[in-house]
This record gives sequence, C-alpha cells and structure tokens, in this order.
Amino acid sequence: MKQIVENLITTRRLLLDEIEQLDIIQLNRRLSTDSWSIGQVCHHLILTEALFTQAIQLGLSKEDDHSVYDKPIELVLDRTKKIESPGIARPSNEQFTREFLIDGLTSTREKILKVINDQDDPSIFSRKTARHLVFKELKLDQWITLLYLHEQRHIKQIQDIKKNNEERLHEQSS
Repeated sequence: MKQIVENLITTRRLLLDEIEQLDIIQLNRRLSTDSWSIGQVCHHLILTEALFTQAIQLGLSKEDDHSVYDKPIELVLDRTKKIESPGIARPSNEQFTREFLIDGLTSTREKILKVINDQDDPSIFSRKTARHLVFKELKLDQWITLLYLHEQRHIKQIQDIKKNNEERLHEQSS
C-alpha cells in the first residue's frame, strides 16, 4: 500500500505541475465542441476521485471477498480505447479557475489519503471489494491503483490539449 500511496502523491504532483502556470483562457479553451478543456479534464478528475472514495468507503464496510481476482486495470492507460465517462463523472461546461481546480484536486486527494491512512491493517484493501462500472467487482487496492492510472491517462490528455492549443495559436499568428 505504501507504493500505491507514493504513486498517488507523485501523479497528483505531476498533474498540478501541468496546470499551475495556466491562465483562465488556457484552462477553458476547447479544441472543438465535442472535446473537453483542460479545466473540464481536471473537474472530471475531481468528480471521479470523490466517487472512488465513496466506493472504497462502501467496500470497506462489506465482508471480505477472496473470490475476486485482479483485473487488467492497466488497460485504462491505453488512450486508443475510449471509455465513456458516466454522467455522474462528466464535467460541467462552466469556466474553471485554476484556484477552484487546485482546491478541488487537493481536497479530494486529502480525503482518499485519509480513508487509506485510517486503516490499521493495509491488507484490508486486498480483501474487500466494490463494484466498478467497467471492471465489475474490483478489489479496493485495485480501485486505488486505478485512481492514479486514470489520472496518468488524463495527464497525457492535458499534455495533448496544451500542445494542440499551442500549435493552433502558432498557426493563427503566422
């Protein structure tokens, strides 16, 4: 569990590094009407982390389940495979400030770390499960791992949005 927590912290630091210098225009510029802005990607990550935390808390209240095997959650890193976000995790179309996003990302990360750190026996996360929309019954340690893998996927998306926005601005100024 220690390595998983370190990965959560490292991945969140990488995400914050990606957005910390962006202004409100850069955060909210969309490449097209059917794509998300960087702010929307971050809002999605806030919503998702809150949902993951709720699922993990629910799973902790359930009986141990040793019948569930590890799922190939690393598939989430394959960005050629589009995964439709459920409505409850879709970002709003509002304008986001950097401060709002950083506050939300910080708050949700503190909550999940508290849930993890409040457990006296970290092995509990490998014995209990919660239902996931894509992977079905999933061990809680895999839920937590999936959280930072999902975030890594979206960091790559943010990097692509930044690059595409820079290229588009360069073309417009030429």
